[in-house]
Amino acid sequence: MIDMENVKKLNAIGKLVDNLMLHSLVSHEYESQPRDYGLNRVLGLDVRLYPIEIHLLATINENPGISSQELAVKFFRTKGAISQRIKVLSGYGLVTKSANKENHRISNLYVTETGKMACGFHSRYDAEHHLKYMELLGSFSSDEIETCARIVMSLTRALDADRQ
Repeated sequence: MIDMENVKKLNAIGKLVDNLMLHSLVSHEYESQPRDYGLNRVLGLDVRLYPIEIHLLATINENPGISSQELAVKFFRTKGAISQRIKVLSGYGLVTKSANKENHRISNLYVTETGKMACGFHSRYDAEHHLKYMELLGSFSSDEIETCARIVMSLTRALDADRQ
């Protein structure tokens, strides 16, 4: 038999999942629009990146030598999907590949100087948006926000496991 606390918890989980589904729909729309992260203005390059591409670039910048396989795991994508995005970033001159010394089937990825500039522009872009989010979430403590982040990641991992 389910007690009242568990009924309350199940209802709260239902609301959370419904809200995350709505967030996913809005986020999908947002993710489908390429953006100018500053390279057009500063370097005169006609570069518009999708959010996934700029986040891949930032992750490569933070983890020099990371492989496509490692990125695929981190971003819950297939290796093929990541490889397509890396090809775009390479085509813009933002990323270079180098054969892994121990396993030549693996390429290690590195950000170019232009890619590092793009990462800097993206950091400023994110900082502006995070300030907006801070205003929206100002009534929540940092502990509550961190708890929410852990919950969302737990649900993301569960959804990814169901997908596989």
